[in-house]
Amino acid sequence: MTMRTLTTLGLLLLCALSVVAGARPAVARGSVHVPAHAEVRASVVRLGEVARIAGFDRETAGRLAAIDLGPSPLVGTGRLLPRAYLTTALREGGLPGGASLRLPERLEVTRRAEVLSGKALTETVERKLRMALGDTVEIATLRVPAVPDIKVPAGSEVEVTVNVGDAADGVATAEILIRDGGALVRSQKLAVKVDAVVEVWTMVEERPRGHVVTAEDLQRVRVPRSRMAVDAIRSPAEVDGGTLKRAVGPGEQLTRRYVEMPPIVSRGDRVTMVARSGGIRITAVGEALGSARQGEPVRVRNIDSLKIISGRAVAAQTVEMEL
Repeated sequence: MTMRTLTTLGLLLLCALSVVAGARPAVARGSVHVPAHAEVRASVVRLGEVARIAGFDRETAGRLAAIDLGPSPLVGTGRLLPRAYLTTALREGGLPGGASLRLPERLEVTRRAEVLSGKALTETVERKLRMALGDTVEIATLRVPAVPDIKVPAGSEVEVTVNVGDAADGVATAEILIRDGGALVRSQKLAVKVDAVVEVWTMVEERPRGHVVTAEDLQRVRVPRSRMAVDAIRSPAEVDGGTLKRAVGPGEQLTRRYVEMPPIVSRGDRVTMVARSGGIRITAVGEALGSARQGEPVRVRNIDSLKIISGRAVAAQTVEMEL
């Protein structure tokens, strides 16, 4: 065999070896370094948040970063993850062979916390209440209890709900809900005082004791509910024809205790007795055995049966019986 032939065979063998060597799979040279301590934000511990992952292609690095290491601890507590646990999780998560892996004896995971501003929460409650009330109730003032600063897991979701069902009567409610990864971790209910604007009636001019009140004596005024007298009248009809028990000045709210109304049923009057049961209304004629103003109790004798029954004066010469 000539020298030229030997040289040619050698070159062919070298090329074949090069092809074989080139066909061998590349060995991953990326690395995963997990420290002895890590602080996390989310409700689930992911490898990407506690480890330094380097040297892998984007797809591999993303897959490793998403490895689930279990739930995060509560704020103020920690969770220990042994090396064996970490090793198993990485292998099951697809850690490539040949990758460099640096693991501590155990990883201590703590949960990052943040403080929610109580002032901001209070302002949010007030803003939501005003939006919910809209034009249905005119508000003089809202008194929202001060909410303290609240320490919560970082990344928590905050929801504020309001209920204005009783706002016209001076009360509304709100609730602050704090969720971590969908789980409710804290709730706080608030009772909010709503000082709504109401209408009252005041005297136009000063009137003396003994004056008989008419609708012309009164004017409508809008005031906060907190300034409305306990027994303030809401309509002139409530006191029309009544007599003032004392002098009342201009601009002063007129209340029921300042007015003595004449009886609408007097002793000896023939009255209509009314009884109701479900949707049935029964009437009879009776004789009043006493006098009564609007809403006051009175005894009546049935003209036909002579039976005496107690009732309540509801209109002129009309008594609603108490069955």
